[in-house]
Amino acid sequence: MKRRRLVPGAVMLSVAMPGLGHFYCGKPLLGVMYWLLGFVGWALFLLGWGVLGWELSFVFPVFVTAWMVVWTGAAIGAARNARRLGGNYELRGYNLWYFYLLLWLVGLLLPNWLLVQHSRENLLTTYVLYSDAMRPSLLPGDGVMVDLRAGTRENLDRGAVVASLDAKDGKTVRFLRVLGLAGETVEVSSQGLAINGKMFSRRQVGQDSYPKKSPEGEWTEQKVMRFEEQLGERTYELFEPLDVAAGKVNGRWSLSADQLLLLGDNRAEAGGTTIVPTPARSVIGRVFLIRASKDPKTDSWRKDRRRLPVP
Repeated sequence: MKRRRLVPGAVMLSVAMPGLGHFYCGKPLLGVMYWLLGFVGWALFLLGWGVLGWELSFVFPVFVTAWMVVWTGAAIGAARNARRLGGNYELRGYNLWYFYLLLWLVGLLLPNWLLVQHSRENLLTTYVLYSDAMRPSLLPGDGVMVDLRAGTRENLDRGAVVASLDAKDGKTVRFLRVLGLAGETVEVSSQGLAINGKMFSRRQVGQDSYPKKSPEGEWTEQKVMRFEEQLGERTYELFEPLDVAAGKVNGRWSLSADQLLLLGDNRAEAGGTTIVPTPARSVIGRVFLIRASKDPKTDSWRKDRRRLPVP
């Protein structure tokens, strides 16, 4: 039985999945070829980001470009085949709507879902902050991107902000800054941070405040002292209680070969003052970018924090 091949139908099927329009036009080998090419973007991402260590600012445009080129090429090719065939096409056994649906589910939806899950668990993921423990570097409502690659976790530098599993329950994800590295002796006091007896540069910026929600749901202003601290080439700001000398963070720790010392930037909050040597294996990854941010008080997007690098 002969049936006309419609150009819009071929294009729509190709947009749904590269190669599907070619199956519609009786070109299954070309369909399989375009289907495979549809995963070139993923291959470049997995290779570039996961193995070669390319920057995300380069990997993402490459991924999108590859996707657009393949999808566009598949649609144009299918449209040409449909126009050439016109009404002179002998229907094949697979020219059935439910066959196209099955191919779309098995050939596109399932593998892409698996690839996304793999990436979120092993390469790159996003978390939303709810705590004030990392103010002023990170704010509640920030959606931060976390580099999960094993090589990144194994080569953390001092001052890096990391996502780490809570030492108590092993499930809660906390966002803290790396102060001490394996084998070091770390001392934290009202004077600042000392590593193996060497004091790091620190200067007082002045007083500051930030909105804080009470357990009763009321918003108040939390007053703090603002400091600027430099760890190597990394400079960031942190909050201390108004009475810095009475601060909650004071102590001296000697780290073993498999421990790190992590601390929040907001030393006026309980979440930023809990400091215990953390097993290096508890670190999930490094926080490197604020993807987007929504103010929990006003429920409005903070456009100035979109795509902001984490200090």
